Amino acid sequence: MAITNEYVAGLFDGEGCIQAARNSKGGNRRLQVTIRNSHQGVLRLIQARWGGSICRTKPRDNRAASYGWLITSRGAIDFLRDIEPFLIIKRPEALTAFEFQNTMRSWGGSKGRLNEAERQLRDEFSARLKSLKRAYREYEK
Repeated sequence: MAITNEYVAGLFDGEGCIQAARNSKGGNRRLQVTIRNSHQGVLRLIQARWGGSICRTKPRDNRAASYGWLITSRGAIDFLRDIEPFLIIKRPEALTAFEFQNTMRSWGGSKGRLNEAERQLRDEFSARLKSLKRAYREYEK
């Protein structure tokens, strides 16, 4: 079964997340894109097309288990480029993610330690992404 960019963009607008997340080594930030859903099959279709990984979240309280698809760095950019023309809610975040990824020294990410200016710039992008999330939450009220 094929999955369209339009369908995935709609799913991502509702269930997706874009972050400039810190990695566990040295605290450098990297682009991270996730989609959470209770239907593993649709995430498998996304994984088959764009790569990434899927993890299962343990059920809590009376909630069913859910699944999360995760892709980072260059793979995240490739995914966002494919769906960006069809995004509505998360388009500003996607455009910010493109800018963020351009702060990397190479497609392979940052080799070695970041200087303070690079670290500060990436932290600013992280703050921008968070503020965009707050902005559309405020709009919904």
